[in-house]
Amino acid sequence: GSYESELELDQGVNRLVADMEQEFFFKGLGSRLRRAGKNLLKLMMGEQIELPAFVWRNLNLAWIAFFSFMGVLNLWVAYTYDTSTWVSFKSFGGMGLMFVFMVGQGFYLTRHLKSPDSE
Repeated sequence: GSYESELELDQGVNRLVADMEQEFFFKGLGSRLRRAGKNLLKLMMGEQIELPAFVWRNLNLAWIAFFSFMGVLNLWVAYTYDTSTWVSFKSFGGMGLMFVFMVGQGFYLTRHLKSPDSE
């Protein structure tokens, strides 16, 4: 009865707080880097891969859009379906979407990478 509905409410609030904490952390990090004129992907991979500035910008925007989409999708699944469905989505659905996104990024990168022969 009442105890079970309170428990479900507590679980929902805990999920929301955890998701909001992650979102605020990454938004804060992103806005600090943006104000500093830094591109996080270029900072992490810039020494290994040489790309034009517009490609770094496009990659950065793609990652921002993807993770924003994933955040909204996660909240929708969390509040539309039961907890076991949400856990399955977090475990497998999110991983599958990330894999598809990474493959797409790979195809995009190969168009702009310089071949060793061209140097």
